[in-house]
Amino acid sequence: MILDRPLWDSTYHFKISCVHQNISIDCGKYEIETSSLRSRSTEIVFDKPTSLQAIIHENGTLFIDWNTSLNGWRSSTKVIKLLNQNSEKLLDAITEDSTVYFHDISIGDYYVSFEPGGSNIPKNTELLTVHLIIVSNELNEIYAFLGSTDLTLKIIWSGSLHASWSMCKGRGVSSKKASIIDVDEYRIFLLNGSSSVIYSEGRLSPHKDNASFIFPGMSLNVEYIVKIQCMFRNKVFSCGEDRIFTNTSHYSTLYKNKTEIYVPTGFPSIWSHLNDHCLMSRGHLVSLDRSGLDGSLWDLSSFQDFWTGGNICRNSPAPSYSMWSDGSLNARINFAPDSELDGSHCCVKSSRNEQNQSLWKGESCDTILYGICEYVFAEIMDDLSDLRGESGSSNSISLSWNTQGLFWQPTSYSIQACLNRTLYSSTIIAGSSENCSRILINSTQTSVSVNDLDEFSEYDLKITASLNPYFLVNKTLYVKSRTQSSKSVEFTISSNGIFQTTWLRKVALFKEEESIRLNVSSDGFNSYQYLNGTASGTELSSLKLGESYTYYLEDELGGRLGPLEFEAYPNCTNGIRNYTFCMFILDKNLSYGDRNEECRSLGFNSDSILSESQLIHFHLWDIVHESLLFWIQSNGSSLDSKNRTLCRAWSRSLKLYTFTECNEKLPVLCFGDIQIDITTPTRKDLKIASGPTHITIDWSTPRNGWYVNYTVSYMDEMIFHNRSKRTTQIESQIRVHGPPINITGLLPRRSYSVTVMTALNNNTVRSLTVEGLSTTSDRRMSREIAILTNPKRDVLYAQISLISICALLTFIAIILLAWSRTLSLYPENLVQLCFQISTLCFYISFMLFTKDGPLAMDSE
Repeated sequence: MILDRPLWDSTYHFKISCVHQNISIDCGKYEIETSSLRSRSTEIVFDKPTSLQAIIHENGTLFIDWNTSLNGWRSSTKVIKLLNQNSEKLLDAITEDSTVYFHDISIGDYYVSFEPGGSNIPKNTELLTVHLIIVSNELNEIYAFLGSTDLTLKIIWSGSLHASWSMCKGRGVSSKKASIIDVDEYRIFLLNGSSSVIYSEGRLSPHKDNASFIFPGMSLNVEYIVKIQCMFRNKVFSCGEDRIFTNTSHYSTLYKNKTEIYVPTGFPSIWSHLNDHCLMSRGHLVSLDRSGLDGSLWDLSSFQDFWTGGNICRNSPAPSYSMWSDGSLNARINFAPDSELDGSHCCVKSSRNEQNQSLWKGESCDTILYGICEYVFAEIMDDLSDLRGESGSSNSISLSWNTQGLFWQPTSYSIQACLNRTLYSSTIIAGSSENCSRILINSTQTSVSVNDLDEFSEYDLKITASLNPYFLVNKTLYVKSRTQSSKSVEFTISSNGIFQTTWLRKVALFKEEESIRLNVSSDGFNSYQYLNGTASGTELSSLKLGESYTYYLEDELGGRLGPLEFEAYPNCTNGIRNYTFCMFILDKNLSYGDRNEECRSLGFNSDSILSESQLIHFHLWDIVHESLLFWIQSNGSSLDSKNRTLCRAWSRSLKLYTFTECNEKLPVLCFGDIQIDITTPTRKDLKIASGPTHITIDWSTPRNGWYVNYTVSYMDEMIFHNRSKRTTQIESQIRVHGPPINITGLLPRRSYSVTVMTALNNNTVRSLTVEGLSTTSDRRMSREIAILTNPKRDVLYAQISLISICALLTFIAIILLAWSRTLSLYPENLVQLCFQISTLCFYISFMLFTKDGPLAMDSE
């Protein structure tokens, strides 16, 4: 049994009667006093005045009346004080009723405070203090506005706060006529309960008897304050304030892809009041329609009995097919054998029996009990949006995001950053020891810096928002981001001589496809070359090995980067370039015998001996290692005076080679020649054409690559006219930049040996010798026109072809002669035609087949 609104400082006597078969027996008595001298004001809640109204008469008499709330202790009297703006008491009154009045009140600003009266009231117990303003309008009518609107806050368990209040109205009586006027506007503010930071605010115009406002996107386990300001003419005054804590005392579960939340009411009342309370928060009294739900709710609360949504009364809000107010199906029945369910006990409560079992019983709907509200939502946590990852520095990414502000704000975020790829192409940057890093944020902040990342790398970022541990809800969002580079630009030079530059700052911002112009010049060119490309790669397709170049980069908006310089040498796959070598220091110490095998496994295959000057000017000694002695790849060994084998090592302090024991473990400097790829012609690539005094050699060359030179030397092999076996060793040379190569000033009918040497920076890379290239006769057609690879066979074919042509022409002439009359031709003209054809055939044969003719048969 719960006694509603007991009177403070009173004595209550309880008597229990047991009835059996209409026989009543006294089962017990109990007496209790409802006050304590040790009570503190913060622990005792008295009933507060509600529905406050003030009315001012033209004679200055102020009437104030009110109702009492349904919750809290009743006091025997109420003490009402009228205060000025400095909270100093002007008037006071004590009343046992719900009305009080003050005389001689003028226009101005006041405060009215309400305190419980009677004996044994804890000190400093204040029920309510409200703002009172007395104003007049243009007609000199006076009104009293009392700043109490019965502001009520309710949690909507999908993540919103519902504020509702009664309209603040000014009331006055003049010339025995009562008048009521509304305020002009309401301003409502949502503040943090601990820091008073304003989260949100809104404005409303009065249009109904009750006003409401919803603040979406709330956070769990936070205290909020809602304040209302009323505006009338140029007056602004407080007309309501309340606070609420978004407590986490609830039970939740996922069922059919929806979140079900069960929250105790926090105060007892009759069935209809509690059901209305739940409905105001968009829920209803709990429906126990699933097995096991009873036990979970008993664990949530300490109630001996609590109201459920079951109602089988005549005026039940439940539909006809269900006993539950929300219309849930009657899927299970858990009534006690002595349920006492009847017409006067038609509301259903859940009770515990002596065996601590949960059973349903009927109860009078006017009985005061606690209740449990049930809320069902498809969405309960805000979605993440606008996830952005920006390059904070070379080792960090700034991650920020937003929420929609509609549902509960996430209580924690888990952020995972996984390395996707390293964006550098010319150098190797060591990766982190772990591919993924994780950050956990236990707050509602919406930005974070992810640190300790690899330089100039792309990361896959995943952020998971959750409401743990309050609700088992998670949502995930993905984004890619990149760290910055400590350099502005990077370039690579391939082994085949193609230069490519990358604007790193733009690539880090995902602007790799932005159009870029490359302006480049070199020592060999006074003017600039202008090349178009993108931020991810702009190419210069041909380079001269070892030459110095200067270049600029420009974007479409006029941004300029430069001047930048480079020397035309290929990049090293591993290590750092030093002169024409790639050098690399191993990260482990080895003996002399193991050094070569380890270096060669990494691709360093040079057998050269590095000079002391090359080692002295290796500019990364102090950065890469602290050791003073190094094994050098491919160095030799010797015997000392004691016949011990010593191996040569490089002393960084002495800057010269020295000898030490071969089994000593030292760092190893590996090196290899820079790889340079150029295309040189082969015999099958050549296209050769010859004339009486020249030989032309041509082949295809790539458009891109290193600039190369060709040196062509040729030598006369034999004298065709004399058919002599002796060879004339006369050699000549010419230098050209590329094909075709035209060798002139040769003698007819001679055989030559030609050598083509490909040179890179005046160093011969490869040579090709072709023998048996012959010039033609001075009166013979060039082999470029008549290509005869087998003279005897081809001449025979040519002779047969020409004789066939002459025979065909003669046959046509004879046919024309035979058919001359049919064709109406004159005989003398036909005879002349046949004579001309015969003469022509004879002349052609004579010119071609005589000794000096081009088709004359050569005995050789």
